[in-house]
This record gives sequence, C-alpha cells and structure tokens, in this order.
Amino acid sequence: MIDRKLVVLALAALFAAATSQLQGQALPTASRTGLLQAGFGLSNANSDEFTQRISGITGYATFDIRAHLGIEADIHMLNIITPNDFVESSYLGGVRYVWHRGRLDPYVKVLGGIGQTYIQPPYDTHAPGVPGTYMVIAGAGGLDLRLPHHINVRAIDFEYQMWPNFPPNGLSPTLITCGVAYRFN
Repeated sequence: MIDRKLVVLALAALFAAATSQLQGQALPTASRTGLLQAGFGLSNANSDEFTQRISGITGYATFDIRAHLGIEADIHMLNIITPNDFVESSYLGGVRYVWHRGRLDPYVKVLGGIGQTYIQPPYDTHAPGVPGTYMVIAGAGGLDLRLPHHINVRAIDFEYQMWPNFPPNGLSPTLITCGVAYRFN
C-alpha cells in the first residue's frame, strides 16, 4: 500500500520544482508593437529654380517603432500652383525622432529618396535638367498635435531638400507643409 505522507511529500516537491519555472506575467498586457499614422497636407515651396513659390499636396505616413524613434515616408507633389509651369515631386523615406510633450509631438527627421522635375504644358518655360529624376537628401523638423478620436494635426513641417545632381549646381528647395492624419492605435 502507498503511504499517504510519501505521496503528499512527492507532490509538494514536484509543485515546488515547477513553481520555480513560473513567472507572474510573461508579457506586458498593455504593450503595442508601434504607432502608425497616415495623412495628407498642403505644401508650399521655394523651388530654388525660379523666384515664385510653388504649391501642391503631400501624403505622409509615420510608424513609431519605439517611444521616440520611428520611420517616415513622404510624397510631395508640387504641381497645383506653378507660376512658371515648373513642377517638383519627391518620394522620400527615413528616420524620425519624436519628443512627446502632452498632446504635442515635436520631431526631427532625416530622409532620402528621389525627386523628379518637369515643365507643365504649354512648355514655354525652359530649365536645364528638366525633365529629370535626381537623388534627394532632406532634413526636416516639425510639430504634430494629437487630438481626440485618433486625429493628428501636422501644425507645421519645415523641410530642407538637397538635390546635388541637378544641373548645373544642384537644387535646394525648402518646403512648408500643414496637414491632418489618422492615428491607428
């Protein structure tokens, strides 16, 4: 016959050995993998090719991988208001760093990609290197404002672009963008 005390002692030893492998909570329950926002805005730029400013639309998306570090993709289509029929478009991606201050999110970003230029019909304007596709490097900073109901307002985004291969001496447009985005939680 099996002794009850021996069975209880064996179960207690087994339980004690098993509990050393257990933890109270394996993963935090309130964590997320990242914060995504996607939006659009209006942009105004000094084209650096002509004296008059050009305007257009911008689409952007950000994904914050960590609390302060994320990635951003921007598409600038500056083809709505073009006094000299000169159009600049850029397709950029890179990293951004955000400081969270209540509902305010000031940020800086470094982007790279390509830019395209062309002259809209009736082709009465001439510029060297147009049409063309060029490498673009950009630095930017701005301020996002978090509103209720998953809305972010891009209060201001100032971007300085460098197109070093644009003939004859490169191109350095500056852009200002304001917009609105939806924040996916």
